[in-house]
Amino acid sequence: MTLSNLVFFLLFLFHLQGIFAGYVPIDRLRWNMNAAISVYADIPQARSITAMQRHIFVTTQSGSIYYVYPPESGLGDPDRVVQLISGLGISHGIAHHNGNLYFTDRSKVYVVPNILQKIAAKEKIKPEIFINNLPDHGERYHAGKYMRIHGNDMFISVGRPGDVGSDGGGQFGKIIRIDMQTKAMSDYATGLRNSVGMDINNASGRLWFTDNGPDRQGEELPKEEVNEVVTPGSFFGFPYTHGGTPISKNPRSDAVEATLFLPAHVAPLGMVFYRGPMFPDMDGRVLLIAEHGSWARKNPLGYRISMFRFRANGQPEPAKKYEIFIDGWQDPQTGKVWGRPVDVTVDIDGAIYITDDKQGVVYKFYKKYFEPK
Repeated sequence: MTLSNLVFFLLFLFHLQGIFAGYVPIDRLRWNMNAAISVYADIPQARSITAMQRHIFVTTQSGSIYYVYPPESGLGDPDRVVQLISGLGISHGIAHHNGNLYFTDRSKVYVVPNILQKIAAKEKIKPEIFINNLPDHGERYHAGKYMRIHGNDMFISVGRPGDVGSDGGGQFGKIIRIDMQTKAMSDYATGLRNSVGMDINNASGRLWFTDNGPDRQGEELPKEEVNEVVTPGSFFGFPYTHGGTPISKNPRSDAVEATLFLPAHVAPLGMVFYRGPMFPDMDGRVLLIAEHGSWARKNPLGYRISMFRFRANGQPEPAKKYEIFIDGWQDPQTGKVWGRPVDVTVDIDGAIYITDDKQGVVYKFYKKYFEPK
């Protein structure tokens, strides 16, 4: 075999193994329903996502905001993916409301009014400051502010610094509610470590959220939490307890216990209650959670989309059974991880979008009779 033939053969093998950039082995993903999954967009270090009637906006670990044109735009890949904003610090939270796009950056919330009109007119995107006084501990660890908007309420999560860090005199480890008309702030949930995913259950009107547990407490403890805010301002136990596990002496007796539990260290990040016509059996009845996966566990765990089933009244099914919705980002034989889900959202047609910051992509999960777009 000549040298040139050998080089060609080796390159061909590398291509088959997915070493070339852009190869995403989605054929390894598994689920148990009549649906399909595709790579919808390539976005480096994709983190949080919001879908506005087939218009997709994504934040990244590197401080950028990307926009993905809908398939009917007629643009081909990669022209459908546009970097709208760059140069931000830690911009993780993103949401839309009344045609406006909102996103966070450490101590600030920005807004771009009438975002789709500006994009259609090819105007330069100039974010305006909406809030400029969010608590900021100055560290990178748990500095990202995640958000959810419901009606006139904007909810912002504020993580603690470090693994079991200080709450800074009540500044950190909580979820803030902001009145979008007056911009008045109030503590909506306290006693948290680092909440990332949030959503409102439409049946109950209550906020639910994930909370990531601390490391170095053992392989199987503490469990990860999903909480429901029944009474605004409630204290959820951290740093004294998490996931039903005592961490330090608790001087308070008013801690609210978590409603749902996930395995320890799976890092539940984004979450969403499924709402949409594409999967009618799930409509209003399923909570989806993106598990980013463990980083310091001896036997890595997570790297999947998990789910809990709910009743029509907005409460979990009595069994509170933890189930897997999509997995396969971790090889079951070798344990090797090739993808890490970060966030999950649902568009108006019921299609589910998932971000993966390891692969740098957005996946689309859809009903098979829909053409992948």
